Amino acid sequence: LEVVMFLFAVSSSPCKAEMTLETYMKLMTGSASERAVAETYIDGLGDGFTWANTELEANKMPLLFCYRGATSKQLFNKHAAEAVSKYFAKKGPTMKVPLSIMLLYRLKEAYTCQSYSK
Repeated sequence: LEVVMFLFAVSSSPCKAEMTLETYMKLMTGSASERAVAETYIDGLGDGFTWANTELEANKMPLLFCYRGATSKQLFNKHAAEAVSKYFAKKGPTMKVPLSIMLLYRLKEAYTCQSYSK
């Protein structure tokens, strides 16, 4: 029955891959399962950024950010929370901003490539 309810919910609503700051904030202040959805989304973004960096490096192109440790769900969730805090401090509560770009800018700021040498 749960699978049927899930399929109905997915098929009856428009699918959208992008999460806004507004949605992220609602999920992070919600139930444990809602927080897990937000954290899983951030983990997926982190995986995507990490794979993009791998491909860029293999093709000798500039990296998105230059973090050389092992990436983890905790790393990306930490930076997502920091990105949200910094954004609010600078811009105020503009809630329709995509979380993905905020996380990418935070990673670029935290792990600049100028200070990294191969």
